[in-house]
Amino acid sequence: GINAEYMGGILVFAGWSVWFAVTCGVLGIMESLSAFLHALRLHWVEFQNKFYYGDGIQFIPYDTNTLVPKESEFHRQISSPAS
Repeated sequence: GINAEYMGGILVFAGWSVWFAVTCGVLGIMESLSAFLHALRLHWVEFQNKFYYGDGIQFIPYDTNTLVPKESEFHRQISSPAS
């Protein structure tokens, strides 16, 4: 019959072949999902642009100088020396 060393080599090669095939299959599925999800995201973004009109309220940045006018009582109190 076949000696044990020869049979061990065949089993190692068979096991490695299965591991390699499964690894390539998993990587292929992951890459396919990556491409699919990227395309799906692009479709979603382009679809949402159909509903954007841009007719909302214009953004005005927060400015602390506009909160309290310079002529207010508050500014007079903090700018005058303490008596």
